Amino acid sequence: MSEGTEFNYADINVVVDELQNMLELLAAHARDRAGVCGTMLVKVALCEAPHRHPLGPGRPHLNPMLTFRIDQTDHYGTRRLPLSTQSCPYADAEVAALVDDLADGDSELVKATAFLADELVQAFGIPEAAYATRAAAASAGRHDLS
Repeated sequence: MSEGTEFNYADINVVVDELQNMLELLAAHARDRAGVCGTMLVKVALCEAPHRHPLGPGRPHLNPMLTFRIDQTDHYGTRRLPLSTQSCPYADAEVAALVDDLADGDSELVKATAFLADELVQAFGIPEAAYATRAAAASAGRHDLS
């Protein structure tokens, strides 16, 4: 509930985590299983319901759908912090990247994820996906073995 209005929401950190995990998984699959190399165009969409996607199924005959927002829960998941200034039924973004860079999970993966996430959350009135572990994720590919 927000000012008497009900809505569904997704946690911003979950959106970014899932986006990064899926991007790395799909790039690794494309490279390692399908033999893809070179540049790839990655397109992502965030929909409040499957029927909101342009290629999605027809709208089911259900009760009225709740609007969708992106917010943030605290560390323990007990309190929600409102982030969205508006709801959005459908948001999309795209980026071009090298398959090997994304599949290796280094800083290029984090850059692509950050760009895509920022584009998605801007549709909800959020300036950027201030991902809490962005700096830690950027250094994830560099391990000190000494």
